[in-house]
Amino acid sequence: MEVKLADYGYLCGATHRLNDQENMIWTAHFVMPFHQLRASFVAGQIQDSMTEGHMWVPMDDENCMVYNWMYGFAGAAIGPDKMAAIEQARGRGEQEQTADFRKIRNKDNDWLIDRRIQKYETYTGIEGINTQDHAITESMEPIVDRTREHLGTTDRAVVIGRHLLIQAAHNLRQGKELIGLRPSYYKIRAIGKVIPTQVHWLDAMKHELYPHGSADGSSTFKV
Repeated sequence: MEVKLADYGYLCGATHRLNDQENMIWTAHFVMPFHQLRASFVAGQIQDSMTEGHMWVPMDDENCMVYNWMYGFAGAAIGPDKMAAIEQARGRGEQEQTADFRKIRNKDNDWLIDRRIQKYETYTGIEGINTQDHAITESMEPIVDRTREHLGTTDRAVVIGRHLLIQAAHNLRQGKELIGLRPSYYKIRAIGKVIPTQVHWLDAMKHELYPHGSADGSSTFKV
């Protein structure tokens, strides 16, 4: 995992070695203060012309409203059938939520975990990728003692994200300009791609990650 600070937050790239000649790269952007853009995978396959993301919008000190979105680019439209299939796989199809946008599978019913499926088919026994993520998050309770964590090198993006949020809180208190507020950041994309092992992922993918150039017209990455 490699994380690059940017004028909006950060860009991270994860490298998975496929063989001696090729690496598979997965990228994601974090736009302050709560917006994630990530490379899209459907049924284990990279979606070359599709980006997905989340927005975690605080409602109060202990709850967030999560908005999930996706879009196609380079002429690749996401039709209603494909959209419905993806939403179902993510665990957020129409039949998976109530009229007020709350999950039917939730903490009160143990996310409808199926122990037989957990034993024989999947590690979690919970249907829906997002629902599995929610189960991990919600089961920790709203406020967690992070001093008891043992983060590793693969958690670098988490560490940097927390530092950025703390710094933003200090800047807000001091009346300083906050990062991540410019509409030009919506032009960035997150992609997955297979590239030669001898090429650095950012060199190979920068023009696709920033198809309209740097988000603010200057150097994208801080030194």
